[in-house]
Amino acid sequence: METLQIENSTQQDPPDAELQPAQLNPASDTLSSDSNGDLDELRLSHEIEEALQASDSAGKIRRRVKVYELDTSNEWLDRGTGHVDCVFVEAKDSYCVVVRDETEDSVILNSKIQMDNVYEKQQDTLITWTEPSGLELALSFQVLDGCMELWDVIQEVRNRQQTHHLQESDIDQLPLDFPPTTPPTEDLSMEDNTLPTCSVLPEPQPANLKDIENSVSMMSRTIYGRDQLVSVLKENRYLERLLPVFEICEDLESTEDLFVLSHILQLFICLNEEFIFEMILEDDNFLTVVGIFEYDREYKHAKGRFRDFITKHSNFKQIVPVRDKSIVRKIKQTYRLQFLKDAAMARLLDDPTFTTISSLISINNNEIVSYFQKDEKFLKELFDIVISNEDLEKTRDAVKFVLELCSLTKQLPLSIRTNFYKTMTKHGIFVIFDSTITDSDLSSRTAATSILSCILNHDSSMVRSYCVAQNKNGQTPLISVLMDRFLQEEDSGLRSLLSEILKVLFDTIGLTTEDMFVQRDNENDKFLELVYEKVLRKLAVPLFSIKPPGWSALNGGLSRKLTSDSSNSLGSSTSLVSLSKPKELSFTKSQEEKFHWICELLCFIVEHHSYRGKYFMLSTKSEDDTNIMSYLALLLKSKKTYLKLSALRVFRKCIALKDEFYNRHLMRNNVIQTIFTAFSQTKGKDNLLNSAFFEFFDFIRSENIKSLITHIVVNHRKEMEEITYVSTFEGLIVRYEQNQEPPKIDHDSSENHDNKRRKRNGNDGWSKVDEDEESYFNESNDDDENSTPAVSPKSSLSSSSTIASASASRELLPPPPPPAPVNGNNSTFGSLTTAVMSGMGLLNFMKRKTVDEKPIEFVRATGATTNGAGKNGKLVDYSDDNEDEEDFVATKKRKSSPQLGVKKIISFKIGGKSGGNGDSSNGSGDEREKSTDEMG
Repeated sequence: METLQIENSTQQDPPDAELQPAQLNPASDTLSSDSNGDLDELRLSHEIEEALQASDSAGKIRRRVKVYELDTSNEWLDRGTGHVDCVFVEAKDSYCVVVRDETEDSVILNSKIQMDNVYEKQQDTLITWTEPSGLELALSFQVLDGCMELWDVIQEVRNRQQTHHLQESDIDQLPLDFPPTTPPTEDLSMEDNTLPTCSVLPEPQPANLKDIENSVSMMSRTIYGRDQLVSVLKENRYLERLLPVFEICEDLESTEDLFVLSHILQLFICLNEEFIFEMILEDDNFLTVVGIFEYDREYKHAKGRFRDFITKHSNFKQIVPVRDKSIVRKIKQTYRLQFLKDAAMARLLDDPTFTTISSLISINNNEIVSYFQKDEKFLKELFDIVISNEDLEKTRDAVKFVLELCSLTKQLPLSIRTNFYKTMTKHGIFVIFDSTITDSDLSSRTAATSILSCILNHDSSMVRSYCVAQNKNGQTPLISVLMDRFLQEEDSGLRSLLSEILKVLFDTIGLTTEDMFVQRDNENDKFLELVYEKVLRKLAVPLFSIKPPGWSALNGGLSRKLTSDSSNSLGSSTSLVSLSKPKELSFTKSQEEKFHWICELLCFIVEHHSYRGKYFMLSTKSEDDTNIMSYLALLLKSKKTYLKLSALRVFRKCIALKDEFYNRHLMRNNVIQTIFTAFSQTKGKDNLLNSAFFEFFDFIRSENIKSLITHIVVNHRKEMEEITYVSTFEGLIVRYEQNQEPPKIDHDSSENHDNKRRKRNGNDGWSKVDEDEESYFNESNDDDENSTPAVSPKSSLSSSSTIASASASRELLPPPPPPAPVNGNNSTFGSLTTAVMSGMGLLNFMKRKTVDEKPIEFVRATGATTNGAGKNGKLVDYSDDNEDEEDFVATKKRKSSPQLGVKKIISFKIGGKSGGNGDSSNGSGDEREKSTDEMG
């Protein structure tokens, strides 16, 4: 295996390499020669020598290179500077790239030219390649010509190797411009730094740690080397013999050896072999392993305290004895793997090792949860401890154990989690919350709250159903206990967790996966009724306790001194937010956090509970009849900016609904005035609070909420005109003025519309409307009842005497016919139908009914007109009517089919009886319905 060569031997001088200079005579200090003819020959020899030296110097400069090696941290290490040659090495039976040191003349590099395409020329003067061992090397040339020459030689050798094996006899076929500068007199087949085999790994001793690190580092770079390394670790139990070296190095305080040992163990673990993890996780070895990782070469002056934490804080306690020893071992292994991943090796793990450790943890968790889920005896003993609550300390430990079990299920599949929580519910997991939620111990309260959070993350409906069942049985619901704990809790972290739990419980809206419609659940409705009736009002109690300056107890209530401008254009109101001089309110840190989370919950209620949330916000009042909105507005006078933002966020959610109930409520209680005052106190500072106020007013402008725009501009226009560094208030004023302008009526467009309508009516097959007919419909409703309207000359009736009523003689363009009137004696409905079908408006028809209460009746035509139809004959006989039944049926069918003509349904009354079924065979005295076609 070829790799980097580092040799310390001295190069021997090549024989007869140079011409010998003439000898000097020390006595005469002159040149000695046998004759004068030798002088020219000597001069010639000196010229040849100088030429050869110049040529050799140029060749050396052309072949001068630096050798680089890529280390494990992906950094290039300089291995020395020398001259490169391409020579044939008999021992390797191949041509090799050889670099000799320019000072010591030792071999720096001896690399066999490979047939594989592993060589790459970069930046014109750089050649890089990868050795079969995985070592990456690079040659950096001083001049461009030298790089090109060596590149051509390498390509020529590779080409000949691919066609036929290149032997030593082929050396004369190499390019002539790259001859070897020195003959290969040394035995270049010997390599000082060849890859170690498994049988020659150094013995694990402090003196050999550096050699072990180099060997393991080299072998772990290739797949073949990793396989060899795994074999030696498994067969020779090499790692077990290496761990005791840690105690020796620590006793000697050899810090550098400890850094080396830490790197070696990291390389072993990154092999991702199961037997290595099992060995390092054993009870006898784990403390030594985490102790080794306390020493990190990159943090030489900082030392971890992993062993101290493991010894003092990680004690395995069995509340109920676990009978299966393999499960106990897996519990310990899982904890230790988690500790390695999250603490001891958090910075050292590569991606494959991280994935391997995570997989092992998941497999162990699955086996642990499955075991406890099936062990009914264990669960019964466990929950008996919680329910009995005899030993308080043991009860708290049992709750923490349940929390550990619930935490293990987070990464498990849904089916396993579902079965687990069903089993836990059957054994009484909800009983835990009756006593532990209100426990005086913070760790116990936190554990119980975390268990509830795990249940909610899996299925929140389980908790809601449990609360409804408690309320039905007359018990205190769990949701009420959680609300009390939320308001009384002093720990900020636990209060935030309780707030998130309440949000999840309040979020009862779910979507089905099939039709994506909101799913209505009766159980959820019962839960919300319970919340709004018995629980939610508690949320307002802390706000009602705020007493700003200017309040005083009077007659058992609270009196406020209001400013003279407490009344506005929309009406006057008494509100606690209109104090004479706004002063900043101070609260304790606990109160500030509590008010912040109350505002967050109110935002959620306003946004997700439409009518229930609105009723709560508008109707919840204190004992002195002050609405909750006014108390929220007081938070805008707090010293803390985040508290002001929390209150402003509630009002922003209210106006986002664009509900006038909210808008009027905000104006009536002077909340808008308080918001504008709080905005003025920012004095134009470029901060988050100022931007939030601008967004609040800009939303009102962009959505054109007219009532709020009017209220703001009318009461604060002078102040708004002075704010010019943004255009928000200028836009509000413009929007207000636009809203005050009456809507413009475009008469030209109206006339054009009428002309287009008339033109359309004349071109689509309808008959044109006569001016007399138009004048009839435009005449006043107060005309004399006895006046007879003009009869259309285009009437299709044969004679005006056939119709006694004026409305029957008019030809009109009715809309599509309305539904037929119901059967029965309903003359008013028949008259209404006639009026509508004749083009008369409903209002005009009702006015006429007050004058003439008699229904409109049609008089039967004369015998000449009816053509002797008899009693059951047609009222009016048109030219296209036939007497036989088939033509009548065809006419009825034509009535239901779309035609260009208009079908006018006329209900009439004969002999005091009315009907609307349209059957002509009902006999004498029955009401008939006539369908006629009037084609334009």
